[in-house]
Amino acid sequence: MKQDSADTDQIDAAFRALTACAPKPSPIIACLYTGKVPNHCAPMPRNPAPAVGQPIDQNLTETLARAVALNEAVHDGAIMIGRPHAGKPYRITGWSFRLLPPDGATQSTLNRGSAFHSSLSMSQVDGVDRVYLASKGSLLLFQSGGWSVLA
Repeated sequence: MKQDSADTDQIDAAFRALTACAPKPSPIIACLYTGKVPNHCAPMPRNPAPAVGQPIDQNLTETLARAVALNEAVHDGAIMIGRPHAGKPYRITGWSFRLLPPDGATQSTLNRGSAFHSSLSMSQVDGVDRVYLASKGSLLLFQSGGWSVLA
């Protein structure tokens, strides 16, 4: 993934703010990618379906709150956030996707749960730039089969 640090700092800040006031106690997973929607994920259709196309900025918390208000089921599954190519901004491209990554070469981390392991494995899929996992007041970032704590 090629991004300048200002872009990643803005995205990290948006997810930190979301984590601080997440509208649901369940985990929030966001999968950021470049190009077409990555393999190994599948939409779970929702009716009504929230709009897509929103940028990832300081309004992310309100964007998620509006989506959940429209259809509470959108929190079940990953938010897909894509861009056509490096240098373009990320935008929400889908709500409530199942992540189905293949078993990766990641080192096993015990007792972390399915959201953690799916995010870790998904971070190794071609086209995936990063995966965020907000859960219980913490924010984890997954990239290239590694992970770090952001909040």
